[in-house]
Amino acid sequence: MPGYELSLIMKVLHGPELRDAVRRSLTFILENGGIIRKLEYLGEKRLPYRMRAHNENFVNGRYFVVDFHAPTSILPVMHNYFKREIDIIRPSIIRQETEAMPTSKPCEGVFEDIYQPKQRKLLHTVQNQLKDIKL
Repeated sequence: MPGYELSLIMKVLHGPELRDAVRRSLTFILENGGIIRKLEYLGEKRLPYRMRAHNENFVNGRYFVVDFHAPTSILPVMHNYFKREIDIIRPSIIRQETEAMPTSKPCEGVFEDIYQPKQRKLLHTVQNQLKDIKL
């Protein structure tokens, strides 16, 4: 399952109302085969511009970021659900790219000429000690 990042801007709710709204959103992900990796609350902030959702205008919102894994087949259903959810002002789902391990060339060793004489002597001592250690 690919990884996704869901950013939610929610209404400014307090206490149990906010908990219930977040719980509904996360439960929907879980019920549709998703796995939640991380939930991050970014706080209440002023919106960059006035947003309109569900026939209301908003100037402040509470920001949440959810990292999750889910099958690609549920994304349209999930996006539709979040658009209809009355406590969410703006949902955004972004696919997280997994970084492949870079192919690296083997280590060519230490460039000894950049070290001072004391450091060079210490480096040789450490290298000799490492040669004596049998793995």
